[in-house]
Amino acid sequence: MTSMERVMTALQHREPDRVPLMLFLSIYGAKYAGASIREYFSDASEVARVQLQMRERFDNDVLIGFQHAAAEFEAFGGEVIWFPDGPPN
Repeated sequence: MTSMERVMTALQHREPDRVPLMLFLSIYGAKYAGASIREYFSDASEVARVQLQMRERFDNDVLIGFQHAAAEFEAFGGEVIWFPDGPPN
């Protein structure tokens, strides 16, 4: 089964070939890319590239486009506080 087939089968309450793996690898991508969390999230194309690499490595079935919760706050003019070892707030 493809990832899409696996997820759709599970959502239809049928049994796929294996349980769909939905890893939330948001800030782990920064560590995987060897960048700070702030550097990593400052370039959406880098986030997408790294997420695709991690999908290949971990064989997860769902890519999550969510970056970090503070991104929405920042989009409306809020100030984001960045931490070197945790998610921005």
